[in-house]
Amino acid sequence: MNKVWFLTELYYPEETSTGYLLTKIAEGLAEKHSVGVITGPATKAEEVTAAPDYEVHNGVEIRRGWGTDFDKNNLFGRGVNWITRASSMGARALRIIDSDDVVVVVTNPPVLPYLTLFLKWVTGCRVVLLVHDVYPELLTATEVASEESMFVRVWHRLSRYLYNYVDRIVSLGRDMSRLLRRKVNDPDRIRRIWNWAENDLIEPMSRGENPLRQKYDLQEKFVVLYAGNHGRTHGIEHLAEAARIFDEENSDIHFLFAGFGAKKEWLERYVSSHGLENVTSIGRYARSDQKEILSAGDLAVISYVPGMAGISVPSRMYNHMAAGTPILAIADHWSELNHVVQEEEIGWRAPPGNVDDIVSVIRYASSNLEVCQKKGERAANVAKTKYDFSTVNTRYENLLSDMNGSNS
Repeated sequence: MNKVWFLTELYYPEETSTGYLLTKIAEGLAEKHSVGVITGPATKAEEVTAAPDYEVHNGVEIRRGWGTDFDKNNLFGRGVNWITRASSMGARALRIIDSDDVVVVVTNPPVLPYLTLFLKWVTGCRVVLLVHDVYPELLTATEVASEESMFVRVWHRLSRYLYNYVDRIVSLGRDMSRLLRRKVNDPDRIRRIWNWAENDLIEPMSRGENPLRQKYDLQEKFVVLYAGNHGRTHGIEHLAEAARIFDEENSDIHFLFAGFGAKKEWLERYVSSHGLENVTSIGRYARSDQKEILSAGDLAVISYVPGMAGISVPSRMYNHMAAGTPILAIADHWSELNHVVQEEEIGWRAPPGNVDDIVSVIRYASSNLEVCQKKGERAANVAKTKYDFSTVNTRYENLLSDMNGSNS
C-alpha cells in the first residue's frame, strides 16, 4: 500500500459531522500512514470559506477542488452541488491516484462512490466504502422518492453493483450491517466501525452551573434537549407535538432545540403559530460549544422518522453519552441507536411517530430524576470506556492491515 486517499465533499475546516468525522479519521491514520484528502471547496458550517487549494494539515495532504454553492436545503441546489463537486474531485483523483493506493470514499454525496468505481476501474486502486447513509433507501424513507419509481428501482440495481465491486465496506452499526448484507454477495467484506464520543471536549456539567440554563432561566425546569441536525430524516414534528401537549398542561417541562436543517423553519413556524411558551430554539452552534449545549438537558432526544433503521446511525448519540445525559431514542426497535440505549441501560425508546409514547417517556423521566441521573452516569462511563476514538482508530488500522495482507 503506497498511500491512503480520502474522497469526501466535506473536510477541515468544516466542523459539521461528516467533515469532522472524516478529518479525525484521516489524521488518526496519518500517524502511521501517508494520507491525502481530495475534497470539495473549503467550508465552515457548510458555507464556502477561503482556504488554499493545497495544504498539509496535521500530517494530511489536502487537495481542494471546485464546486457550486447553492442552498443545501433546496433539493435541486443540493443535487447540483453534489454533481459539480464530485466531478471536480473525481477529475483530480484520476490524475494522482495509482494502483498501489487505497481510496476511502464516503457515501455523501451519493454520486461520489460511483465516480470512485470508475477510478478503481481505470487505476486499479482498492476502495473502502464508508457508509454514512444508505441510498436510495434514505430517499424512500423520507418520501422524497417512491419505492415503486423507475428512478429508485434503477438505483437499487446500481447500489448492489457498487457494494459488490468495492473492496471493503465500513458500516456504522449493526442495523446498517444487516441492511447492507442484503446488497452484497460476500458479507465478510463488511466491517462494523462505529463513531465515537469526543471525551476530550465533552464531559458532564452540573445542570445548576450550566450557563445556557441560566441564560434562558431553565434552572427549575426539566429540560428536554434536541441538539443536532433538523433534517428530513428526523422526527421534529412529533417532538413539537409533544411540546404542545405539555404546554397545554402548563407543566415544568421545557423543550430546548439547538441546531439547523431543512425542518428548522417549520419548527419555528409551529412554535409561533401555537404560541408555545415551553420551547426555546437557539439555532446552529459551534463544535466548541458542545459541552455547554449537550449538558443543558435533563433528557436528550434523538428522533427519527419511521423506517430509518439501518439507513443512518446518529453520531450525536456518543456525545450525548459523554455529556452524561440519558437518551430518549425515537427510533425503530432494531436500530443501532436503540441497541446501544437498551444494552447500556442509558435511556428509553419510543416508536417513531407515536406521540403518546413520546409524551409518556418524557413524563416518566421528569418524575424520576434519580433514575435519569443514574442512566446519565452510566452513559458517561461507557462513552469513556467503550466509545473512545482510540478504539475506533485501531479498528481502521486493522482494516488497512487486513487489506494490505489480502492484497485484494
